[in-house]
Amino acid sequence: MTTPQKPQKIQVIETEDGAFIGRLREYNSLNGYLFDGAKPKPTFHKDWFHVAQVPTLMQRTVSHPDTNHRYELKAEFLETEGFSGKTLGKMKPSIPINECQSQAGMYDEWIWNEEYKHLASLYELKSDAVEDTLEDVEFDAEVILKIDNIKEYSGMSFPVRRTQWKQDGYINITDSDAHHQAIDCIVFPSLMRHARPARFTSEQVYKIVREHIIRNIDLEVCEITSDYDFCFTVKKRISPHGTFTKAKAKNPNLRTPTRSKCELSTVFEMTHEGENYKGYTAIPAIAGKNNADLKRKINLYLKTLIKELNTPTEICHHCNGTGINGEVISSKQPSKDL
Repeated sequence: MTTPQKPQKIQVIETEDGAFIGRLREYNSLNGYLFDGAKPKPTFHKDWFHVAQVPTLMQRTVSHPDTNHRYELKAEFLETEGFSGKTLGKMKPSIPINECQSQAGMYDEWIWNEEYKHLASLYELKSDAVEDTLEDVEFDAEVILKIDNIKEYSGMSFPVRRTQWKQDGYINITDSDAHHQAIDCIVFPSLMRHARPARFTSEQVYKIVREHIIRNIDLEVCEITSDYDFCFTVKKRISPHGTFTKAKAKNPNLRTPTRSKCELSTVFEMTHEGENYKGYTAIPAIAGKNNADLKRKINLYLKTLIKELNTPTEICHHCNGTGINGEVISSKQPSKDL
């Protein structure tokens, strides 16, 4: 006896330009369904779709297995031998599968019967496709909000390592990973939370900054000396002014800085609040007025930081200074403009 399916629970946000629909449980997508005969359009939020109106009909496409499974003589054999009773002998141009084969074994595989086994190479399996049909789906649509419109949002995505090891691959920190106030999560549907205050934790910021530096640092200028999921250090190469060495091979007159005589000075270090590794500064969480503002702040910090790191530094031949003065680019306050 088949258990009756419960009606699908659909949430609806009604606007002047149609409606946004999503499931009550967001881990089940509405992708693949039809509403009032049309496919819903994806939105900037993976769990919500746009339709022309509050839906009155929900359908899904049902696929059906092929029918009339049979074996037919291969075309090249028919062309060679000709299609006639004399040349074909006892061979049939078409044989139903249940006549020439039987199901056997643990997985009910189709096996050629002894009578036809010697002809297997001359036949090929054929079947007739059955068109898909539409099946009505019972659903309950609840209009949870009526609003003039909802602004599109481009979203954000920052690549980070899945673990501390590069070989374990990468994932993206996206809008769905942003943290919102508990009251906003209760009051506002997920489609609208991007317009509410949002933040990334210290650990999330650490992962984003770490990967951005690794991908964009100029290794001619800086060197990463600590690269772990609990601490990270960048040191800058300080070139002695006027110290050169002859380049080898084809360009004997080319003069380049002697890296072996460069000093290394720490210019950036961080840990995160989940570790607070001794001797390192915990990079703070970053918050925004909404997701777009959070994205802007993260991008501004990354741009400013990598620019500072990739700026070469030399020892001044007048005062032997570097301009660094022992200062480390602060991870405690990402940017005064944030």
